[in-house]
Amino acid sequence: MKHRSHGHTALRSPKRARSHLAGRERVSSVPRHETTFLIPAFDEADRLAQGVERLRTASHEGRIDLERTEILFIDDGSGDATAEVAEKLAGDLPHGAVLRLGRNFGKGAAIRAGVRAARTATVLFTDADFAIDPRQAPSLLEALEHAPVAVGTRAIGGHIDYGSTLRTWAGRSFNTLVRSLSKIEMRDTQCGFKAARTAHAKILFHYATIDGFAFDVEMLSNAGSLGWQVAEVPVSWRDVAGSHVDVARHSATMLRDLAKARLRASKRPSLLGLTLEPGADEGLGAGCADSSLEAAPVVTTRDGRVIVLAALHVPAEASPALQRLRTVLGGGIVRPVRFDEVAGARRIVAALR
Repeated sequence: MKHRSHGHTALRSPKRARSHLAGRERVSSVPRHETTFLIPAFDEADRLAQGVERLRTASHEGRIDLERTEILFIDDGSGDATAEVAEKLAGDLPHGAVLRLGRNFGKGAAIRAGVRAARTATVLFTDADFAIDPRQAPSLLEALEHAPVAVGTRAIGGHIDYGSTLRTWAGRSFNTLVRSLSKIEMRDTQCGFKAARTAHAKILFHYATIDGFAFDVEMLSNAGSLGWQVAEVPVSWRDVAGSHVDVARHSATMLRDLAKARLRASKRPSLLGLTLEPGADEGLGAGCADSSLEAAPVVTTRDGRVIVLAALHVPAEASPALQRLRTVLGGGIVRPVRFDEVAGARRIVAALR
């Protein structure tokens, strides 16, 4: 099995190895897939196989084409055999891989790591237990034809029934507080079934600061600030035993994280980009291939300029990667890109061949 690591991460795949957090080149080019399923897992060794079985059922029924879908498990520093179980399951899939984080960072950080690694046109993330039937994935992905972000909603009649009076009351109370902190009107911000066009996902998670469970709310809030449409797709779900979520403890942590994120909203992470004149982007997809900029967001401004964004790169990684691309393309200016430039973009796509 190939293995490669950097910092706190290691990506394992029976098919290939790829870089993740560092702005380094991948080991080899890979066949193009359409969607990457991101499955964050923390101490889920006992539940992963059941979830993948639901995924296989969806495939057998023709709802998901596993030959054109990459399944990426992100082990968030588990203390059990999650990584080993995930590697075995990935080895039995046509295009499976495991990304290992060196310690437990949180669900938001795990999803961010998966988004950084994605090299497909779209990404979909779901919980390890697949409490939301993966057969509903086509509806979520189809919504991306009309909106850059799509979220599943379990709300029935405007509210979510969690199966018990206490959990339902707690969930509704938490959602009310979330809406007051984030100005998001959605009734189900915490549904673990979301999808996005990859270019947009990389931008959203570049600006994200929350590593824990509240990352969904921050992501949706950023989408609203950027003026992006978010499609809500009704989904059904079932409670799967063994969840590590403690409603009282995690709700308090999430509200604290949201309050901090609101205070940091005016100090968003810097974002470097390579600005090209109109018509100077020929060969851009090939120039980004097999590098950390593959599937990077490419913004077209209202005046026709093209900006390649080094989203999810720290400045020390971003500048060298963009300078290499500048050399390949024969020109351009590497500079910081303002949030309002991204918000006002006429078009955003991923740098893919």
